[in-house]
Amino acid sequence: MPIIRKQDGELEASPYSQLRLTNNPFLQDPIIRPRSKDPRANGSIFADGCRREVISRFEKLLIKDFDNRARLSLLWSDGDKESGRGTGKTALLRHFQHRINHDWGQSEFRRFNAAVIYVAFPDQVDRLYSEQLAWAALVDVHESGLIRAAAASIRIPILEKKWPDAAKKIVADVEQHEKEGKEWYGLVLSNDYLSQYSVDGEELSRDVIEDLVDAEIDEVVAEALSSDGLCDYLRTLRRDGQVRPYWVSRDTKGLGMAKHLLFDQLVRFLDKTGFHGAYLFVDDIENLTDQMSNKQSIEFAKELGLTCLRPGRAAGDLRYFSAVLTTHQQAATKVARGWSEAGLQAVARLDPTAETSIRVPLPNEDGALEMMAAYIEKHRSAGPPVDRLHPFTEGGARKLVSGVQPPLHPRTFLQKAHFAVKQAAEDKAELIDEKDIERLLATTGTKSVSPTATAEIAEFPDY
Repeated sequence: MPIIRKQDGELEASPYSQLRLTNNPFLQDPIIRPRSKDPRANGSIFADGCRREVISRFEKLLIKDFDNRARLSLLWSDGDKESGRGTGKTALLRHFQHRINHDWGQSEFRRFNAAVIYVAFPDQVDRLYSEQLAWAALVDVHESGLIRAAAASIRIPILEKKWPDAAKKIVADVEQHEKEGKEWYGLVLSNDYLSQYSVDGEELSRDVIEDLVDAEIDEVVAEALSSDGLCDYLRTLRRDGQVRPYWVSRDTKGLGMAKHLLFDQLVRFLDKTGFHGAYLFVDDIENLTDQMSNKQSIEFAKELGLTCLRPGRAAGDLRYFSAVLTTHQQAATKVARGWSEAGLQAVARLDPTAETSIRVPLPNEDGALEMMAAYIEKHRSAGPPVDRLHPFTEGGARKLVSGVQPPLHPRTFLQKAHFAVKQAAEDKAELIDEKDIERLLATTGTKSVSPTATAEIAEFPDY
């Protein structure tokens, strides 16, 4: 087999260049995938202007008064399990996750650090609900870089105390990296780098571990956390040496420890590092609740209470977490009995109008156009100024967002926009107007279609 090499010469022009686009701004299957590198999929494209009221409510409830923030909140969409999806709940959570985690709360809170832990289950969970939630959160804190940032940061005070002269030079290097927009954590986690300033990296690690053990963190966990080795430690708790899927048949050692690791050990570690608190975003809550029995829903709700509100674990003792759960009426009904028996109704009533609830309605027509414009702007090619919705005409865009079913449903109109742009590129058109949208909706229907169906449409366009 020959070696694959990048060929010299100019790249083929984008099929979307005639539309003044570098690529199709819209995905064929517009579902938020948090770990994707594609900004169209990972939630980094967000039209905050059309969500001002929702953002303002979220900030008031959970951000602005951090010490008195809600410890348990529900993010509601209208509709049932199907129509309640794709309305913007995940995009909102991702917006706040990006906003806080890009510098671990420094810009947001000024005086202290905080972080967001994001958990979502793409498939239904059928056992060990709290354990799988905790394990998924531990995987996220590794993948988000939170452990790496905390492990590096906790070393600085010890360096300043034991190696003050070296610490001044190291901090100068750190500040220079920050100024240049580079990640600096690898510097202080590297024994080779530290040795340049006559710092014994192994001795520094032992001092960090000793401090963590004094903070009631198990020694083996302290060793893992101090060196950004949480994920490697989690792998040792599984026979297959993996961290996904979260549950594997007849291998529950890791899950059995997950709640202790998250709600006790991690909380103490972050608190020791200087994180003032954290948010636990739990998305697609119905995938956790659908298979629960009444007894299991009660146990799950009680665990939430221990996590956020009540003494018994470090997280509850320190009131460290604010949990935000996305839901809709159908999913809420499933956990209602457990919620009540666990005493959570008095804290976070299962009602979209409750003080601790945030309702995410469908956008109005102008808001829907703003969403489209945000995606288009990120894929606009160089050239003379054009209208924010180009290649859509204003009338064509309005016809699209209001002509889908349900009207103004983000996932549906973003998917239809994908096919509109794709067809225009194939037709070598320069604009997408109302007649184009009429033909599109007549051919593909007004509702969103499954990924399988969209693949067929993409392969055999007939409009």
